[in-house]
Amino acid sequence: MDLHYGYIKASKWNIQTIMNLSSDDWNIKGTSGLFGKVYMTPKGAPGFKATDVNGIEQSKCYLAYYFTKQNYTIPTYELETDGC
Repeated sequence: MDLHYGYIKASKWNIQTIMNLSSDDWNIKGTSGLFGKVYMTPKGAPGFKATDVNGIEQSKCYLAYYFTKQNYTIPTYELETDGC
């Protein structure tokens, strides 16, 4: 498990492992880099089968976990439910 200032580093593997999310129920898409986002979409969501970040964001139904450059020591959670 990779940590960043004591918090789970935002990566697909870390999130899937610590949260024990089933790939049958959840799609997890990670972007690279220290400030990359990890997107989690539930199976019933429009963005579940999205193959890229733009498709997930356009679905407006996801949970994202990431660090920002402005506050890189505390993680940010972004929950978008308008499209669910």
